[in-house]
Amino acid sequence: MEELKVSEASLIVYIHPSKSNQVSKDVPRELSSLLFTYSDIFDSVVLAYDINSLYKCAKILPGVCPYFGVNLK
Repeated sequence: MEELKVSEASLIVYIHPSKSNQVSKDVPRELSSLLFTYSDIFDSVVLAYDINSLYKCAKILPGVCPYFGVNLK
């Protein structure tokens, strides 16, 4: 049986503009979709997450309209 490990990552969460006034509530909602599923990014199953820093400015993404990206660490 393998041991549990903690990984640190910088992620970008894509938020729909209709949720732009509730970014602090919508980011955890989007991240919860990663829980208990296999992630190629981490090469394992995500069991929990902790948002240490949520950047105050987001970037509008030209190719993924109409979403904007929020940087997480």
